[in-house]
Amino acid sequence: MKNTLLTWLMLLCLTGCSGLPGFKRSADPAGRSQPKATVGAQTSLADPSHQELAIAWETAQLAEQRGMDKEAIAAYLEVRRHDPDRPRVAHALAVLYDRSGMTDAASREYRAALEESPDDANVHCDYGYFLYSTGDSPAAESSLREALRLQPEHQQAMINLALVVGSSGRYDEAQALFTEAIGPAAALHNVGMLRLRAGDVETAKRLLAEAQRRDPSISQAEAVLARLSPPTP
Repeated sequence: MKNTLLTWLMLLCLTGCSGLPGFKRSADPAGRSQPKATVGAQTSLADPSHQELAIAWETAQLAEQRGMDKEAIAAYLEVRRHDPDRPRVAHALAVLYDRSGMTDAASREYRAALEESPDDANVHCDYGYFLYSTGDSPAAESSLREALRLQPEHQQAMINLALVVGSSGRYDEAQALFTEAIGPAAALHNVGMLRLRAGDVETAKRLLAEAQRRDPSISQAEAVLARLSPPTP
């Protein structure tokens, strides 16, 4: 997923979802819905421990939003120290650990998040992408389908599921999912990129050209086609 061609695939999907890093997750650059940065009406800020909790929570939110993953992790762990049952901390930590390459810790936190919120489509979506990124495509597909069962219009789950099934060669299914999530021209582009990734250069070129014909604003297609074209003598 770090090669240049897949990066083009990721870039196009950014135009069709709500702002996550490539194909990854559900709603923000860490890929999940943001909990409200509040401590709760029942919490008295006159209590120093509650003040520390509020500060840690606000710090975690701000650091996460600014991409300061190390600081966000430390702040969420501080939140957990003050309030071990705080909702959504496990999901936040799972995403941050995943993004930081700490796979074992991310897996542990994803499992905790699923236990805490088994009916949260965002958690299933994010966990599905995590499983895909670690090479477990069958489990990834299962998790993403569960996200869509819980929330049939979950756009990012559709995108991620399209990536998973397309990476296994099920291009027609991938195109249908991409089309529903981000439109037909973008879907053609993305399937073209998946074909290219699989080594089917001629089909990829045809799909990319058709994507650009349908939607000239897809500049990524033009750039990739230029890279694939032989140099002019």
